[in-house]
Amino acid sequence: MHSRLKDALYCAAVVCALAGLTVYGAVSSGYQWQWERVWPYFVARGPEGLSFGPLLAKGLVCTLRISALGLALALPLGLAAAVLRLTGGRFSRGVAVGYVLCMRNTPLMVQLFALYALMPARWGISAEGVAVIALGLFEGAYLAEIFRAGITAVPQSQWEAGQSLGLPGRMCWRHIVLPQALRHALPPLVSQGVSLLKDSSLASVIAVGELAQQSGLVVSDTFLSFEVWLPVAAIYLLLALGLSALAAGIDRRLSRGLVPAKGFALR
Repeated sequence: MHSRLKDALYCAAVVCALAGLTVYGAVSSGYQWQWERVWPYFVARGPEGLSFGPLLAKGLVCTLRISALGLALALPLGLAAAVLRLTGGRFSRGVAVGYVLCMRNTPLMVQLFALYALMPARWGISAEGVAVIALGLFEGAYLAEIFRAGITAVPQSQWEAGQSLGLPGRMCWRHIVLPQALRHALPPLVSQGVSLLKDSSLASVIAVGELAQQSGLVVSDTFLSFEVWLPVAAIYLLLALGLSALAAGIDRRLSRGLVPAKGFALR
């Protein structure tokens, strides 16, 4: 308890110091802040009270949507690539390795432009759909290495125990290996999910109306970069902290045994 209080005091001191430096820099710079001009873009008063401004609300919803769909695509892609790399034949391993190396060693912006330019128009995929596919492919390559590390962290004795009980290979994967691998991989998975959320801002290069793109429209209309981008950065920060807090709660439940991940381990 004493150490937690000490950590909380240290964090509070750091936050206060950063806030003080920010306020001092803002005051001493001589910049004329004009928050009243950008406030309507963030919060607009309607007939039923306060609500998010239409541009930024639309951008925030789009950011959350493409991030969630991109993660939903990246998870199975990453898991499939990890399993193929560990258990597949020579051709399957080559495909998995090639996918991971190609996606991880080329910039996401280049991949977005390439998919947007090469995707056949007759498929009818919108720019937002292209962004979801690009995010899923890009982040799936990183998740593949995270899943592979989690799987290899499961002791060999767990595999041997499952085989000695006569469990088929699929049941060993499903009921013994993957639950424990997920427990090992959860912290880096959360970190990669936060990275995906931030990487979604690059979708603006192909005219996807997410939060960064809509914020750029507000800046071009008001010429007030600081007053727009500072609150937008705070929004991204709150989203990332919320995702981290959610994952921390799941991790605590796993540690307490409320979610039966460790219970699958054979002893």
